[in-house]
Amino acid sequence: TYSWTTPGGTTTNISGTNTNELIISPVDSSIHRGTYTVDIVVDNCQLQAIYEVNTFDSPEASIAVMTVDSCAGGSISLTGSAAGIAPLTYEWTGPNGFSSTIEDPTIPNVTSVNNGTYRLVITDINGCTASESVQITTIEDPVAKPVIASSGPACDGSSITLMIPTYQGSNVSYNWTTPGNTTTNIFGLNTNEIVISPVDESIHNGDYSVQVVVDGCTLSTDDYAV
Repeated sequence: TYSWTTPGGTTTNISGTNTNELIISPVDSSIHRGTYTVDIVVDNCQLQAIYEVNTFDSPEASIAVMTVDSCAGGSISLTGSAAGIAPLTYEWTGPNGFSSTIEDPTIPNVTSVNNGTYRLVITDINGCTASESVQITTIEDPVAKPVIASSGPACDGSSITLMIPTYQGSNVSYNWTTPGNTTTNIFGLNTNEIVISPVDESIHNGDYSVQVVVDGCTLSTDDYAV
């Protein structure tokens, strides 16, 4: 016969207490660490074995997404934190073949292919591991840079139209810059298309540009010389 004695007399997650093999699964350091004794009786002969079980606390892992910038050239900044017995190793995996072994990785120039699940596995000095994951779904593909097109050149007294493509989004704004910041005879300064009419060479010649803000992403044209 076999009779096992466990730390504190616990039977939680323990099987085989009346056999030659005791299984502790899953291990919980708070109750399973300590002295184990097995009393064996073989044809009235009594034997005893004692064993000290040392279990390790599993590390704890957490992830913070510090930055998700979906504008053109934006980035994701991930921060991993852990409680465990140093030294700790970090193993990141994620969409689009992403992997890293540093604690706080940054992914530059993100697009929609970087959306998905990011997983962190932390391993402590005892080989104990912990994992955590986070889902990112808000990254959009970069918006194309605007380019100004013109109906000009034109003579004094006639009209010139400058335009860029219409941008789609829940919140889109256009802000044109004109020579000397003039607004005289210029219409549509808050749209994707301005009309200069009638043209006056003395105030309308010069560089024009437009800044577009699409859902928080800012895009700027190169200067266009009229």
